[in-house]
Amino acid sequence: MAEKLQPLSPYPWAELYDIESGVKRLRLTREDEGPGRPPKPVKRIKTSITLTDEEKRIYEKLTYTLGSKLHPNKVTKGQVIGLALRLVDSKLEALPSSLDSWALLARILFEAEAESGKGG
Repeated sequence: MAEKLQPLSPYPWAELYDIESGVKRLRLTREDEGPGRPPKPVKRIKTSITLTDEEKRIYEKLTYTLGSKLHPNKVTKGQVIGLALRLVDSKLEALPSSLDSWALLARILFEAEAESGKGG
């Protein structure tokens, strides 16, 4: 009998986050493990960013809130940044080819979001 294949996720990064957070277990054979600490299931690159007080507050609030909602699975700050980057990336095609200010960018992004929430 043919084995059923799982359909590919439209969000492969979310599948990786599930593994990283402990929602799903990554099955490794003893040969793959080797001595010492097991390798992290998702490779991360250490970076440094600077934030304003408000940005840091939002960042920590999002990490705490998402962590509470996904409890008992962990949520890392890297995952929060990854999610935020993907959300902005998903909105780029809606932007005009040229912008002259951050205020215009904010108005386009946040007013479009508010408009899409009114329709239902």
